[in-house]
Amino acid sequence: MRIVSRGTRGFVAALVGAGTLAVVGCGEVTGNPDTTVSQTRQEDAATFSQLVARLSGPQAPEDFVRSWLAKESGPESSIQSAASRERVAQLLRDWPVRADGKLDLTRPPLRLRDLSRGSAGEGPFAFNALDANGQSLKLIVTAQTDRLLLEEDPDTQAPTAELTAPTTGSYVRSTVAVTANATDDVGVARVDFFDGTTLLGSSTAAPYTVFWNTVGQGGVHSLTAQAFDAAGNSGTSSVVSVEVDNNPPLIVSSQPQNPPIMQNYVRGTVNAAWSVALQGGAPVALAQVFQNGAVVTSNPTSNGSTYYYSWNTQFLGNRSYTLGFQVTDAAGNASAVYTRTFIVDNAKPSLSTITSPANGAVVSGVVTLAATASDSQAMAYVIFEVDGNWLTPFATSAPYTKTWDTTGLSGTHTIVAIATDRAGNERRSNPITVTVP
Repeated sequence: MRIVSRGTRGFVAALVGAGTLAVVGCGEVTGNPDTTVSQTRQEDAATFSQLVARLSGPQAPEDFVRSWLAKESGPESSIQSAASRERVAQLLRDWPVRADGKLDLTRPPLRLRDLSRGSAGEGPFAFNALDANGQSLKLIVTAQTDRLLLEEDPDTQAPTAELTAPTTGSYVRSTVAVTANATDDVGVARVDFFDGTTLLGSSTAAPYTVFWNTVGQGGVHSLTAQAFDAAGNSGTSSVVSVEVDNNPPLIVSSQPQNPPIMQNYVRGTVNAAWSVALQGGAPVALAQVFQNGAVVTSNPTSNGSTYYYSWNTQFLGNRSYTLGFQVTDAAGNASAVYTRTFIVDNAKPSLSTITSPANGAVVSGVVTLAATASDSQAMAYVIFEVDGNWLTPFATSAPYTKTWDTTGLSGTHTIVAIATDRAGNERRSNPITVTVP
């Protein structure tokens, strides 16, 4: 960077390599073109003080140097690079002061390193110096006129970019916020976001973000961010690979599948199960079981695509309940809640009595067995058991009867009626005995 003082003659100090102003002034400067390097080395402080005194005009040289260094290290500086402005500030902090608080120009924190005659358009001489930290500064006497100009060295430093969201390996859906961090020594002008070679959008202010509509774009995608500065330098982030999945999982079946006679009545511990079919590439991330709309577990056991839940109904009231199941995949797609209604019944039938034949009767031929039974919820059937063997088919409706052929069954027999409700609860009647002659 070069700061040029456009007056009759000017004095410029620029930090070589870093492009940072050290000191600048304007005013008439007369130099000795025959000054040798060795002479100037011996008279560093005197040479610098004389130059500044001639440059500062009516302003005190000490005030001229302090005000210029303060300006170029502060918010009104014409220097864009923060690092370069800090070097100017450090130079001012390193400068020795006199007892009156003024800068001591006889002890500048600069050491002469080299001296050369100025090139065409410049003044009698230019010399290289070292600051207190040993960093190089270039001091130039120039013959520009009119006003101060700032010419910065070309900005060749590329910005850096890093994608921060989404993260690599993640699953995404719907509209996704794609976000990046970007830095530059001068300033970031914009950040472009790409899906492969397709531009998704641009952002000019931090946090650098664009919104990506992924609908209809299933599969794996490679995302990058490319940051640009005002000079056109650019830097590209590492690739972030994500998979788009906009298809929710599907619940295809559930257990228990009760026999028709049982309908949806359950009791005790119910082993519920659901089978899930994935419609995209994202795996299941969350599975939830609901009872009457409230989550009872978010961690059911699973085996492959089947999920299991042991539902204990023993402490529930005998009434209707809904049992629901839902899965959400890693992309955030949620299935519909698969809901079934069950009637909990943990109570045995209230009554089971054999009404015919009478206890102790003598029977023969085809005998009609009859019983009464009732239940608080719903009866399923009555089983007639003779000597421990069930007579089929069962009696499924009142009055509950069953015929028994006693031919060839001489002797005494024990008969029991077993009332069974739709949940599978049973109540056995008192046994009766009959005799077949």
